[in-house]
Amino acid sequence: MQHRISTSLAIAVLSSVGLAQTYITSPLGLENQDGSNNASLGGYPSGHYQYFDGDVRGNAMTLKGIAYRHDNLVYNSTSQGQGRSFTNVTLDVSHCDMNSLKSTFTQNPTTTPTRVFNNSVSWPTQSGKPKSLPADFSIGFPFASNWNYSGNADICMDFVFTGGTLANNASWGTSTWSYYYVDGENPSAYNYVKSIEFGYSSTAGGCDDRNSTNTYGAGISSDIYYYSPTYSNANYAGNLVFRQTGNYFGPNAVCLTTVGLQSIRQGWDFPGVNCQKSYLDPRFIVLTITQSASNTGSLPQISVGGTYGIPAPPGISGIEIATQTAWQDTANFRMLLSSAASLIVPAAPKAVRKQLVYSSSVTATTGSGPTTSNANMVLRYTK
Repeated sequence: MQHRISTSLAIAVLSSVGLAQTYITSPLGLENQDGSNNASLGGYPSGHYQYFDGDVRGNAMTLKGIAYRHDNLVYNSTSQGQGRSFTNVTLDVSHCDMNSLKSTFTQNPTTTPTRVFNNSVSWPTQSGKPKSLPADFSIGFPFASNWNYSGNADICMDFVFTGGTLANNASWGTSTWSYYYVDGENPSAYNYVKSIEFGYSSTAGGCDDRNSTNTYGAGISSDIYYYSPTYSNANYAGNLVFRQTGNYFGPNAVCLTTVGLQSIRQGWDFPGVNCQKSYLDPRFIVLTITQSASNTGSLPQISVGGTYGIPAPPGISGIEIATQTAWQDTANFRMLLSSAASLIVPAAPKAVRKQLVYSSSVTATTGSGPTTSNANMVLRYTK
């Protein structure tokens, strides 16, 4: 009976501990997954850093601490990942609005900052990769008092590091940055896909123009960039850039490129063309583009929507974009076809909403930024 009571009590205690220590990562969903990039923490021996996090909006919670983890890098401990200690680190948290950040530190909090950490810290020298991937969230800042996050704003984390020294008493200038990498997620990400070419004729590509000096067969290729909504250049943010080019057409030939949303991989015989098949489904043609080849038979690169592309339509990821080009033989004016190209629109990059204002002087009233550089840390909140 005593054993049963003790077991029940142990389970109750463990349950209460589990409830007390729950976590949420920022960006969300990265508890057991490495981020796509890295950032550097505690780079100056004395420094003021305001990190702004907009990736947990809508998640009202009582926060009890934050933590970072080492990045998936092969560290060279003489130039990066050097162990370091700070005689004191303070952390003040508050609400903020990332749509109206300023370089002046005091202008960014929208609520009265709460000091939640005030202590010395020491981090080990990194050598090689972390022992486990993703690494543990071992670079922690447990809060001295809980902080209530409303979920209706962004979070401002105001760090002041002082008294920094590097392992082995390595030299560390007042305004010299020393890298100590932590896991990060790229706020200026894009996903890129290059087309595959298919539909070869007896030569390497499509039909040959009689006035062409090669026998490779005309071919086209395309690629696509899908930019994150938080991409650093606002002209690209949230856009698709689809590009197309080609080679080995007739010199100065007028070429008509057809863009469709579905290919027919086995091809179908196009009337009057015996050197190549058509590989586009005619039911899903969305665009035609007319271009003139150069005197060597090359097509200039085009970008649908121009340099910055077009806003990505909802649900575009996973859709096929297939292209093929037709032209008249420059010797006998018979219709000819190139090989075809196809790609699948990639998944949308994550929209990482993090920024930073920083200075190597702890007494400075203004800093560099707001910037996404070194702001993109993957962090875990204890709640």
